[in-house]
This record gives sequence, structure tokens and C-alpha cells, in this order.
Amino acid sequence: MLEELLKYNRLGSRSDIEFILYELKSRSAGLKIDDLKLHCISNNYSISRSFDGIISLLSFVGYVSLDRNNITLDASLEAHYIFKAESHEIDVFSFNIRILNSLIKEGVTNYIFPPNAIKFDTDSKVYFIKDSLVSTKFTIIRNLFLELEFYNRDISINQNRFLINGLYTNFFKKNIIDKISSEHLAKRKLTSEELQKSLLSRAKNGIDAEVFVLNYEKRRLKVHHSLDLVKRISEDYVNAGYDIESFDSKESVYIDRFIEVKSFSQQPEFYWSRNEIEIAEMLGVQYFIYLIDSNRISELNYNPTIINNPFKSIYLNEGVHRTCESIRVSL
Repeated sequence: MLEELLKYNRLGSRSDIEFILYELKSRSAGLKIDDLKLHCISNNYSISRSFDGIISLLSFVGYVSLDRNNITLDASLEAHYIFKAESHEIDVFSFNIRILNSLIKEGVTNYIFPPNAIKFDTDSKVYFIKDSLVSTKFTIIRNLFLELEFYNRDISINQNRFLINGLYTNFFKKNIIDKISSEHLAKRKLTSEELQKSLLSRAKNGIDAEVFVLNYEKRRLKVHHSLDLVKRISEDYVNAGYDIESFDSKESVYIDRFIEVKSFSQQPEFYWSRNEIEIAEMLGVQYFIYLIDSNRISELNYNPTIINNPFKSIYLNEGVHRTCESIRVSL
């Protein structure tokens, strides 16, 4: 639902939001959205620029229910939860908490409040957000938080940061900061024993995948006159840059297919070493990567994903996503 909200350029002023909510409160039976829009514009023309965005916002936080062209205030919400007592003014604190909880539910708080953008001012004892580190995609959310005074502008020379209103410090720390901290801690909690177990499992999957490819190649080349030359070399030549030597076709006289086997589970991804990349460049069209799904390896008619000349199709392909896991540094 957030993506729908982000389509709009304006989410209205506080007074615009209050006006629409009060009209809905006054008409518990609900209204047609077109009639509500016409009524609002006739009383305050400026609402015309933000009306659709406000309706989307109220739906996002669960204040209203939409049914085609009909809109009603959510019957489960008490009026005092939305408005201050005996007033047309909304309870801004409750509204901001509602917005924050909706963002948490959508799982997007790390984008609205990127961990590297959250800072703490030791002098004023408040958290603040460095605006330059937040994607401009979420500018409309930032502007909404400014309008509803969740953010306060920093009146100092530094205009690149927004102070988080002290009223929300406890909520923000518990539901945003502590959550980020626990996620980071969970990522770090890989014990030596767990790492060893993971490496052993990966090694076993790798061996199983190589044996699978070896048998796959022998079935593919079953009429070849030198089938016994198709073999795994990974255990004897660990720096060869590939795992299996094979023939490209039944007419091949010499070994002319060099196969690097990569095993994966769930997501088709793999690590490709510098040595393997250099060998792939040297061998060109004779070099293959066989991708093996370890979850399907026992299926009777399972076929691997075969990538020929991966130096060209992967390494030189700017459209392929790469992640740097480590770098070598010489001083």
C-alpha cells in the first residue's frame, strides 16, 4: 500500500487532513468519494491538489474504509482516538504513531529511516535524521512528518538534518532503533561451530553436485568412444579453475568442454573466484558453468542450468548483479 501512497505529490496540510476527517465523522453512514471531494473543494479549494493523496494516506493508516467510490470512517475507531476532546483538531500524536506503525507493518522503516542516517545529538539529547542519506523516493513521507511535527527543522546552520520530536523518542528508540540493533546482532551471531557446519554442508553439496554433473555428462555422451576420459579433476587439481573435463559432442576427439560446477539452494547464486574467471576468459567457448539446484538434484528428469562462455555472458555483462564479498589489500 505504501507504493500507492508514494504515487502522490502531496499528502495535504494538517488542516486539510482535519477537515476531511471531521466531515467523515459527521457522516457516519459514509459518503461517495466524488461527493466528499466536491464538498471539500467548495469549502477550501486548496484541498483539490492533495485530496487524492490524503484519502490514500487515511486508507494506509486504517482510518477509513474504501469500497469502490464509497468512503467511511473506520467503525472500530473511537472519535476521541482521532480528535482531541471537544475539538475539530486531530490527535497528532496518535496519528503519527499510526503512520509509524503502518510503516513498520509494511517493513519499510529501514528505507524511511536508513540506519546510517539516524544520529544522536549529545547536546540536545535528541535523535535526528540526516536528510541527504534518505532516498528522494520518500520525500513525501518526510514532508508529511514535517507537517505533523514528528520532525522538527534544525534551525541551526545545518539544514541537512531533521530533529525527531522528543514526544516520540521512546517509541522511536524501542520500535526503530532497537529493532535495527537486534537485526544487526542477529546477522553477526554466527558461531565458529555454525560456520564450520555451514562450510561442511556447502562442501557436501558441492561434491554431490559434481558427481551429479559427472553422471549427467556420461549420459549425454553415452555413445562416445572415450567415455572413460570424462572425469572429475577438482580433488586432484584444486587450482584448475574448473571441476570436470568432458567432451563437447560425441564427435570430439580431445577434451574440449571444461565445466565449473556451482551448487545453490533456493536462490540461483554462486561465488566465482578470480582464478576461475581468468581460466574462463582463457578457454572462452570451451568453458561452461553448470548450476545445480541442490533441492532438485534427486529428481529423475532434472537438468542443470548450463552457461556457456560465462566470461562473456556474465563477467562482461553489466546487467548481471555482483556483490563484492572481500578484497585483497597490499601495503
